[in-house]
Amino acid sequence: MKIKTLLFLCYLLSLQYGVSQNFNDNQIKKFHNLAIDLTKIDLDNQQNISNLNLILRKDKFRRINKIFGIALGTHSLISTLIGIKMIHEGKNDKKGMASGIGSIMLVGGAISGGFSIPLLISSSKRKKERDKLLKLF
Repeated sequence: MKIKTLLFLCYLLSLQYGVSQNFNDNQIKKFHNLAIDLTKIDLDNQQNISNLNLILRKDKFRRINKIFGIALGTHSLISTLIGIKMIHEGKNDKKGMASGIGSIMLVGGAISGGFSIPLLISSSKRKKERDKLLKLF
């Protein structure tokens, strides 16, 4: 009884952590967009499957980092410009409220710009890694 249970658990674990050799339609489209012809690749070779999955992962992380980097960069630019405008217009304000808010927006824009730069650098790094893997195929 224990051997059957152990074999069944091993079978379930092998299903959980196994690598699929079949790619779904979206992945095939991504390979087509990356100019990879799957018909010329030996899909029985585990190393090829691993490299193809790694290419997909690198491309996904590259796109995510690029999107967030551009979004934060845009936020940085807009916040900085609005902050500068509020500081400039707040010079005539007696309470200094507009200048204070403008300063906060200026600092917030600079901080979000500081976050966007590493994301964009990481995106280009992932692209280089992906392109290096693409040369294998």
